[in-house]
Amino acid sequence: MNRLIHIFVFFIAFAVLISSCRQNPVKGKPGTVSDISALPDDTVTIRIDGTPGKERSSSVFFYYHDSLSQTHGITLKTETTKFKISGPVLFLESTEKQTPFLIYPGETVNIKNLGTDSLRFYAKGNPERTNELDFFRQVVQKTGNMWYFYPSMYYQRRVKDVAQLKIVETTIDSLKNVRLNYLKTYTLNYPVSNAFADFAKHCIATTALRDSLLLYHNNRAMISEKTSYSNLAKSKIRNLSSLGFKDYAIFHRACIDLVSIAVGTTKFDIDGIGKNDQDFIRCFDFIEKNFDGQIRDFLLAHLLYSGKKNRLTIPKYHLDQFDSLLVNRWYFNKVHTILQENHIAESFKKGSNKLLSLNGKRVQDLKDVFSKHRGKLMILDFWASWCSPCRMEMPYIAKLKEHYQGKNVVFISISTDSEVGGWKKAAKEEGLNGEENYLLLNADDASFVKKYNISSIPRYILIGKSGEVLVDNTPRPSEQGLMDLIDKHL
Repeated sequence: MNRLIHIFVFFIAFAVLISSCRQNPVKGKPGTVSDISALPDDTVTIRIDGTPGKERSSSVFFYYHDSLSQTHGITLKTETTKFKISGPVLFLESTEKQTPFLIYPGETVNIKNLGTDSLRFYAKGNPERTNELDFFRQVVQKTGNMWYFYPSMYYQRRVKDVAQLKIVETTIDSLKNVRLNYLKTYTLNYPVSNAFADFAKHCIATTALRDSLLLYHNNRAMISEKTSYSNLAKSKIRNLSSLGFKDYAIFHRACIDLVSIAVGTTKFDIDGIGKNDQDFIRCFDFIEKNFDGQIRDFLLAHLLYSGKKNRLTIPKYHLDQFDSLLVNRWYFNKVHTILQENHIAESFKKGSNKLLSLNGKRVQDLKDVFSKHRGKLMILDFWASWCSPCRMEMPYIAKLKEHYQGKNVVFISISTDSEVGGWKKAAKEEGLNGEENYLLLNADDASFVKKYNISSIPRYILIGKSGEVLVDNTPRPSEQGLMDLIDKHL
């Protein structure tokens, strides 16, 4: 249902996994571990100083992107939140500025609320890390967004002709130089590690490259009349390759956008490339011909994943080519694990309203779930792992479950995720367990979704004791109105 549901503009964007993990050496004899507690840990601890101001909600939302350019949301609901990451990531705050913060596995960081438009990350007792955590916040405050999905910056505006296009590109280049000069000044006044300085430089240059690509995209009609739209994008291949691959979302997205524009895919949006069979083959051939090394590895892995997510039948030839071309075998293992994990779900795609159980072993129709609970009120919760408002409601659902325990009320969680692993991971994080937690296998085409126009989430539906829909859009669990409805029909 990702194609239908884009309800939270600040959450729909991309963040990142960076390529290398900073680790502390373990003391002891070579080949031995002297202290297991000294081993690097992938658990991040984030602590919020005090409570958010009145202008903020009680939760703080961030998102990041993994090495296949898939979005993961993080909700900080309590004073201390712990979660696991497999490498350094850029957290992006879900606000208009989408401020990025570079976070490493195993570290503890604090958040200080500086007002309505800014949170400040810092590391207690570690000035260098605090400087690194605050750099991008300062850049965004001084020069504007470095990350966004919808092209909306003034230097991505529509222009009259190619000459004006080149002028606007000089603005993009000037902004890049302003940011690079600020990096030099910042590192003189606020010391950071060499690794961070190199990453920040790469990030600034990549942002400028993507700004140009989005400028082209916004002016594609004019460009197509005057010159070759795809050739402009192709001219950036050398720039992209010269930067060198780094595993984070701004670079990920620059790679994807370049392919999308150069190939002329049918849809340029958040889901990336590989929207249909024709797009898939054209993108695969273009990537194979124009890239090499880890950039090619990433793009092909993302393409295969995207194709699978869009339910394309991937030809065996391209799977074999993917295998033979790869330099980094991690991508092969990751993609094939995902394909295998989704195999059970794919075998049940036919039909309508099919629900996969949380243990991944049982599929049943929604009407069978209704029949099973005949004589009880049912509250359907349509949600997804990437939807921050959905997950913000989870604690309130838990309170309702506790309140109505032992009564003829059942809460049924229905995820609209397109990927089994993402759903299971989020369900575990939210403490969802038991029988009444499902993945809707054909969310885009399910007749129940279409009949009740479930075009945005979270969405809550009250089902009567005979299996009839009583209210097809109830108040949220955090609102008193839902409890009133339940009591009315109980």
